[in-house]
Amino acid sequence: MRTLLRVSSVSRLLAISESCTRRLIREGLIPSVRIGRQIRVKEEALNEWMNSGGAGGWKRDARSSVREGAAHSKKVT
Repeated sequence: MRTLLRVSSVSRLLAISESCTRRLIREGLIPSVRIGRQIRVKEEALNEWMNSGGAGGWKRDARSSVREGAAHSKKVT
């Protein structure tokens, strides 16, 4: 049986906030599926994604993504 994780569970596994988890999902860094309006992450896909990150590759991408997001939110247009 395949396990679908809620955003809160993914947040706990990755030790990051739910808002950060949602942002990473929205940006496509964390693989996810939508069931109606709900967001779920396949446990197998999350494990594969974490394992394929190698030496922190996905962490580095996520950090730069978060930094870019913070920079964009500070820009005044």
